[in-house]
Amino acid sequence: MAVNDSNRLCTNIDNIIEALKLLETSMQERLAICIGDKAIDPAYGYVIRGIVACNGFVRIDAYMMERAIREKDEPREKDKVIFIIENGKVYTSYEYEKHLLREQRNYAKNSAEYDRDSKWDNNRNFSRKLQPLTNIHFEYNKENILKFVNEKLNCSFDNMVVYNNNEVRVHNSEEPLCDSSDGNYIPYKDIEVNISELDGVKPIHAKDWYAVYKISYNSLLKLPYMKKYFENQSKWGQIPKEDCKAYFRWNKNGIITDLELYAGVCMGVSAEDIKTIIDLIKYDNIQNNIANINHV
Repeated sequence: MAVNDSNRLCTNIDNIIEALKLLETSMQERLAICIGDKAIDPAYGYVIRGIVACNGFVRIDAYMMERAIREKDEPREKDKVIFIIENGKVYTSYEYEKHLLREQRNYAKNSAEYDRDSKWDNNRNFSRKLQPLTNIHFEYNKENILKFVNEKLNCSFDNMVVYNNNEVRVHNSEEPLCDSSDGNYIPYKDIEVNISELDGVKPIHAKDWYAVYKISYNSLLKLPYMKKYFENQSKWGQIPKEDCKAYFRWNKNGIITDLELYAGVCMGVSAEDIKTIIDLIKYDNIQNNIANINHV
């Protein structure tokens, strides 16, 4: 370990020396450096008060001296500029942020992982090609999950292991997620609820296979896992001020295949709760109609 640490230290020192050379060259070439809405002349010099060497780049905290020299004062926090030296180039923190955004856009445009094949809609985290797979139901066990993944996604896995830190749970369940390989799982129960259950309730937005409905904060409190979520949020004063929303998707037969609740965070809903949530939406709709009549 001592040898490896020594080698790493020498490498970092070499990187720092090279970064300082590049920074000085950059300072001589720049006509100005922007700090907020002000342009600072680097010709007045700078003071370095921090250097961090990481794998692949060096960060240098520098304080520009123009204001301090003009006002005969010491450099202050507002004179600070963070420089990132990476791959032989010098960036201010603002320039580096723009550089990373360009890299992300180029990756999204050129990478095969952009999900061109599945025509992924990043705005709604949805794929029209993959969505039909959510209509396929099977008993939740290790063998069936492997069979589904291998057949439908053209894979060849022979084992499945779930890693977590015993904190990943579904809604208000007491037990963490597991791979169900021990056989101790709840048998699959086919629950089918038709979107026609919401006939008579006007959605906020709807398509042939998709609709969004209002559901009140008070109604969501009747769901144990939502109540627990709101209690945690209330500690930080983050309680929804507007009606929450329920997002439904269904198949060609009108059977609901997907339901998500949005109340500052998006939560998937199990099939067992679909009918309950529909009843809550209907109740809210009745209360709104009564309120509208009374208002008239």
